[in-house]
Amino acid sequence: MLEEGQKSPANVGNELALARTVFALDRTLLAWIRTSLSLIGFGFALVKFIDSVLAQNKLGVPPGLALSPKVLGFTMMLFGLFCLCGGTFDYWLSIKKMRKLSLEIPSWSTCSLLAIFLAIFTLVLIICLIVEVKTIAN
Repeated sequence: MLEEGQKSPANVGNELALARTVFALDRTLLAWIRTSLSLIGFGFALVKFIDSVLAQNKLGVPPGLALSPKVLGFTMMLFGLFCLCGGTFDYWLSIKKMRKLSLEIPSWSTCSLLAIFLAIFTLVLIICLIVEVKTIAN
């Protein structure tokens, strides 16, 4: 017989399975964050590196060719942002499906908050770089 307050082994097994599933969703979202952060960081570094090379003008690169790496850097940053948003959206869809099964899952996780803050930071970074490039071009 189970004493008062104890859970049956079947309930404990179900709760542990739910915890493993939630942790797996968090790990997947963290992988999306890691991938998008790599794309965003490399794109930012590429844009800033090209700006510093062009500021010194030691290579004698024509202005038309100098734009191409900047476009690639901005594209990588945008792709990283889209990966981040897509991974977060997929995470929330999975959580929503689990809630339809009447499972108790927290609304916000540390991973989802990290993804939101990183997305906001990336948007601000992209806007600042675009304004900086436009002011340099003028």
